[in-house]
Amino acid sequence: MLLDNDVFREFDRMVKQAFNGSPGFDRAHLMPMDAWKDEQGFHAELEIPGIDPDAVELSVERNVLKIRATRPEQATDDQLLVRERAWGAFGRDLILSDHLDVDNIHAHYEDGLLRLDIPITEKSKPKRIAITKGNRSKELTS
Repeated sequence: MLLDNDVFREFDRMVKQAFNGSPGFDRAHLMPMDAWKDEQGFHAELEIPGIDPDAVELSVERNVLKIRATRPEQATDDQLLVRERAWGAFGRDLILSDHLDVDNIHAHYEDGLLRLDIPITEKSKPKRIAITKGNRSKELTS
C-alpha cells in the first residue's frame, strides 16, 4: 500500500549529505517511520520528538500524503560544545494506494510520535458473494 523505493531514499540521503549547508538547498530532515498494513488499512508512526503538534502540517494531493514539521533552533548565549539534534524543516511524502480512503485519515500525536491510520475504501474491501441453491438444469429446459 505504501510505495517507497529504498534506492531513491538512499540517493536522496547522499545528495542531502553532499549539499548540506549549501545556499538554497532544501535541508528537510527525514522522519524515521514504521509502517504496516492490516485488515483495517495502512498505519504509520513517525518520530518527530520535540516538535509542537501545531507545527505539523498534513496534506493530501491526489494519492500523495505530505507531512511537514518544523523544530526551531534554540538560541543560546552559552558556548555550544555539541549539536547533534536536528532542527529546522522535517518532511516526508508517502505515496498511497488508490485502495486507501484519504478522506478519512486519522492523525494522533503523542510523546514525539505521529500516528497515522488510513482505512481501506469500502469498494476495496473483500465482499462475500452469495450462492443460490437449486436445480439449474430445470431452469435451462423450461
